[in-house]
Amino acid sequence: MNLGHARSITGVLEDKGALDCSSNPNYPAASAGHTYRVSVAGKIGGASGIDVLIGDVIRCKSSNAGGTHASVGSGFDIMGVKNPEVATDCSANPNYPASSAGQEYRVSVAGKIGGASGVDVLIGDVIRCKTANAGGTHASVGSSFDILGVKNAEIVVDCSANPNYAASSIGQTYRVSVAGKIGGASGPAVAIGDRIRCKTASAAGTHASVGANFDILASKSYAIATIGTGTASPTVRPDSTRWADRIAIAGKDFGLTVDGVTDMSTLLNNLMADLDNRGGGVVELPQTAASSIYASASIDNYYPNVLVRGTGRHTGIGTISAGTRGTTIKGAAGITVLKHRTPSGSGNPQRHGGGFKDIAVLNGARGLHVTSRSGGIYHVLFSSQTGTEAMLMDCLTSPNAYSITQTVADYGDNQHFDLDVVLDLTGSTHGVVLSSDSNGTLRATANTSIAHGLKVRGAVGTGYGVVMDCTDNLLFDYIRVFGAPLLVKGVYNAGAGGDIRFNVDNEVHWIGSSTAVVLEGTDTSGCDAGAFLIINHLDFGNANPQPTVGTGAYALVKNGLGIVRGALFRPIAIGEDDASAYNMRNENWAEDNSMWIQNTMAGGYIMIFENSGHRWGIKQDGADIDFVKIAGAGGGLKINGALITEGAADSGGSGYALLRVPN
Repeated sequence: MNLGHARSITGVLEDKGALDCSSNPNYPAASAGHTYRVSVAGKIGGASGIDVLIGDVIRCKSSNAGGTHASVGSGFDIMGVKNPEVATDCSANPNYPASSAGQEYRVSVAGKIGGASGVDVLIGDVIRCKTANAGGTHASVGSSFDILGVKNAEIVVDCSANPNYAASSIGQTYRVSVAGKIGGASGPAVAIGDRIRCKTASAAGTHASVGANFDILASKSYAIATIGTGTASPTVRPDSTRWADRIAIAGKDFGLTVDGVTDMSTLLNNLMADLDNRGGGVVELPQTAASSIYASASIDNYYPNVLVRGTGRHTGIGTISAGTRGTTIKGAAGITVLKHRTPSGSGNPQRHGGGFKDIAVLNGARGLHVTSRSGGIYHVLFSSQTGTEAMLMDCLTSPNAYSITQTVADYGDNQHFDLDVVLDLTGSTHGVVLSSDSNGTLRATANTSIAHGLKVRGAVGTGYGVVMDCTDNLLFDYIRVFGAPLLVKGVYNAGAGGDIRFNVDNEVHWIGSSTAVVLEGTDTSGCDAGAFLIINHLDFGNANPQPTVGTGAYALVKNGLGIVRGALFRPIAIGEDDASAYNMRNENWAEDNSMWIQNTMAGGYIMIFENSGHRWGIKQDGADIDFVKIAGAGGGLKINGALITEGAADSGGSGYALLRVPN
């Protein structure tokens, strides 16, 4: 690519495919910008032409009818791979060296090339010979060399309004961030990712007035390379087709800055919109080390099948330093940093696919808000959020009320998602809240449901790691949280249009925590499914991040959690609040498979048994334990053959017990 002072290529580059040079062909008829990649070595421009090797690029800089090297060779550049780069110290302003076509030099010490009146070059600049010469000053042989400069950083340019070329120095490069035209309304069309590079110092102006001073290097055109041993070549396709099929774009190619200060939310939102226009794809984010990508406003992914992917994020538990996060996005105070949503309003079908993967989210009030999405991917670390929760999954109200049907207008549940979350939280902020469209005045018409293989790990302060608030058919592989891991909420309001939120058919394969675990259900009367959960394995009191059997801390099951089952339980306490469940009983719980229950509700039953219509209850009355027949007639309790049966009804309507000892 002729980027320097002797640059003479004009026009947008156009890939013309592979060129077999084994029979020493003439140069083909070509227009400026046509590019060829050598697939078989030989000569180009006839038997007296230039030696070329596999991989060399032949690029037309002046339109011509083709021919030998002697007749039209000056109309082409050969970008050779046959000559390795030679390090060149330019501190003493040396002349150009005697060179053959294709020879390259890499500047190792900055200065001038071509003598004291030559061209400024910086470390990393490439000097490439395009015509064999005996060397000399810039005035005498400079036209035989190209300088590919790194000294001018790329400048992002929005071409949607067809701007003129900017006043530029030689080597200045611009990257198109929004497609349009450059050089005014009559200028050439450019697409996102195209580079515009100044080859001759130029004032600002239209394409007609100053366009000859610039090259347009189109990202949609690239040389065709061979595969394997050089015997297979890809099919040459039109540029428009190739561009439409591009599914992954790198943020840094479009001016993404990693400094923790410059706002990148607008750029990232524009990149997602562009991918959506081409059917979806992936925005690749770079590794950020101890810095970050800053967002002053939400990065709002409301498109189908658009994934924003970083290079990784810390996956363990404990101290999470900046350098171990991989790719970090830092949000401004008070904002929701990432959004993955289906837009509200009629005519907006539920969005599918896409999401955010291998990203650490730092700061902001909320790290991620997911609304009515299906098939989303959420592999995210959340750190230092200050709002109610680090991640919220909720839903838009279905237009079909609570008789939901699958139509294009239906917003739908959050379903079939891939959740793999790491928490690094303090204070009262919850980790992941899984919810619905219900807000205290609405019956739930859509909720978070039907997703398996979910994973949550990390640390919280006084909040919960996971909050289930209107969910069903969620299957967690594990919840491993330093702090309280789980809150299961259910709400029932029987009034017309009243709030109903439920949790049914959910299961956690393994729950672990370094401290006493609180598994809290807020089930209320009239809503049996309000807080229903199956837990297969509990592991408490284990400060080691690896899953091992706990060391004897206790669990608190509060307010009607539905089912706890499985082996290797540590002791469990059941009570109405922390104080009643703790009650300083842990010193007596040295064995597995223990349970302690406290009921402070007057007249409330500690335990109820029921079988075939016969229901018995046990409740505590001061120092006494009452065993009461609640429903059905007859029967009793046998203890080693001694039968305790129901007697006549007492004044309260309950039966009293008669002790019958067998002969």
